[in-house]
Amino acid sequence: MKKIVIVGGGIIGLLSALVSAKHNHKVIILNERKTPPKIPYLERYFAINLLSKHVLMNLGIWNGISQKCINPFNKIIAWDSVAKSVVTFNSQSISYDYLGYVIKESEMIKSLLDVIKQKQNIIYKKNVILNDIQDKPNNYSITYNNEKLNFDLLIAADGKSSKVVKILKLDNNLRSYNQDALVMNVKFAYRDAEKISYQRFNNGDVQGLLPIGDNTYNLIWSTSHSNSEKLIKLHKKDLIKILNQDLSSYISEVSSVSKISKFPLTHSHLKSNVIGNIIFIGDAAHTIHPLAGLGLNMGIQDVFVLDISLEKSSESPNHMDSNFLRYYGELCNTQNTKIMNTINFLKKFYETTFIPSVIKKSLVGIFNDNALLKSRIIQEATGIYTLRNLSSRNYYQTHY
Repeated sequence: MKKIVIVGGGIIGLLSALVSAKHNHKVIILNERKTPPKIPYLERYFAINLLSKHVLMNLGIWNGISQKCINPFNKIIAWDSVAKSVVTFNSQSISYDYLGYVIKESEMIKSLLDVIKQKQNIIYKKNVILNDIQDKPNNYSITYNNEKLNFDLLIAADGKSSKVVKILKLDNNLRSYNQDALVMNVKFAYRDAEKISYQRFNNGDVQGLLPIGDNTYNLIWSTSHSNSEKLIKLHKKDLIKILNQDLSSYISEVSSVSKISKFPLTHSHLKSNVIGNIIFIGDAAHTIHPLAGLGLNMGIQDVFVLDISLEKSSESPNHMDSNFLRYYGELCNTQNTKIMNTINFLKKFYETTFIPSVIKKSLVGIFNDNALLKSRIIQEATGIYTLRNLSSRNYYQTHY
C-alpha cells in the first residue's frame, strides 16, 4: 500500500481518489474549499460521453445519480450560419443507443461523496491551505496548514488555477481565447420528441445547446468579450429576440431564458503530465474551448488512464516506479494532444474568413457524406475508440 495525496476536491479529484483507493492505496484528499464550487445563479451541467459513463459506472457513481437528472441525447446537429452548412452526428453510426448524457454537476458530486464516505482508505480534508511542495527522492512531501505530509504519489487535480502548478512555478502555456462563455437555460415553445444536442457556429461565436429536460436546454454561448458584455446587459425580451433569430429555424421559438453566468475561456497545456512523483490531471494539466463539450471528459479520460496505469503498476514489484509514471504521462499526453489539436482546428476553421463560405460548405458537405470518417470521429469524441484500444475488458457494449 502506497500513500497517495490528491490536491483538489472537485469531480476529477474525487474520481482520482476512488481509482487510487480501488487499487488498495491509502488516499488523502486535500480540498481548499469548504463546499464544492458552483457557477453563480445556475446549476452547472456537463455532457458526459460514453467513456466517462464507463468510468462512473465502474466506480459505482452512475447508479447513485438520480435518473431524472440524466438526459441522454442520440444526435448532434451542428450548423454554420455563414457558410449555410450542416453536419449531423447520429448514435446509429456506431451502433449505440446514445452519444452522451447531460448531467447536473451537483448530482455527480453528491454521488461521488456518498461513495467516498464508504471507503475506509480515503481521508477527506477540507479548508486546506497549501504552503509548500517538495519533490525530491529523499523528500516527497507537501505542507498544508503548516503541517508536513509525506507522499509516494501526489495527484494535482485542483483545476485550471492549480495551486500546485503555481507553487512549482510551471509553465502551462496559458493563453486566452479572447472570448467569454455565457451560460444560461433556455426554454423553447415546443418539445422536441428527439433527443438532440445542437451546435451553431457564426463568425467565431459558438452556441452549444444541451437538453436538460422537457423543452429546456442549457446554452453555452462562446463570444467575444465586448459582445458578452452587451448580451449580459440586455433586457430578457431583447435577448430572446436575438436567440430566436439564431435558433428558431432549427429548434423552435424561445419562450423564456434564465439569468446568465459568465466566465473567460482559456487554453492551457502542461508539456508533461508528470514531474517527479507528481502527476497532473484534468484542468490542472489542460483546459480547452468548450465547443465540443469535452473538457470534463478529457479529465475523466485522464482518470481512466490513471486506473489502467495503477493496474499495470500493481503487477510490478516496485509500485509507482518510473515505468508507471512514464506510462501515465505518455498516454495522457498522446490522448489529450490529439483532442486539443482537433478542437483548436475546428475553432479556427469555423471562425476564419480566409476560406470562402462556398468552399467551407463544400468541405463540410464532403465530410457529412463520408460515413466512415464520421464514424471514426464519433468513436473518438465518445471515447469508444480509447476504450477499445486501452481496455482489456469488454466495456463498450451497445447498451451504453
